[in-house]
Amino acid sequence: MILDFESSYSPGNYEYSVAVVGAGAVGTLLAVDLARRGIDVLLIEGGGLGVEKRAQALHATAICGQGRQTFF
Repeated sequence: MILDFESSYSPGNYEYSVAVVGAGAVGTLLAVDLARRGIDVLLIEGGGLGVEKRAQALHATAICGQGRQTFF
């Protein structure tokens, strides 16, 4: 179930055993694995169903100082 908390829909009260914040690769994998084990999981992700300028602006960064270094 996907709920958009900016819509007029009110999801009501739900209870979850685990909340995973971030639906990136690891967050999604963790949430799916826990759900398959029968654990009630809430997966939280920012933004909407499409690309939104407002959500993308949260990732804006500036690199300052000396150049980046790569360590192997």
